Amino acid sequence: PASVAFSVAAVRSSDGTILWKAKFEKAQKALFEDVREIGSFVKGGMVWQTAIEFTAIGVDEVVERMPLKPAKR
Repeated sequence: PASVAFSVAAVRSSDGTILWKAKFEKAQKALFEDVREIGSFVKGGMVWQTAIEFTAIGVDEVVERMPLKPAKR
């Protein structure tokens, strides 16, 4: 089974302030071990994923949580 972990941060370059951050950390499990993972299972085509495929799923999940607001000028 694949296991993936990564962190993402948006940092204001002018002063280094962290504006937003997120973490994805997941180990693939058999569906019968944890039925709550049905969403990831379906997104992955209902088959075991490679680490690269599992990472793509994680990136999609992190991007969905990203707060997108217009920049102030």
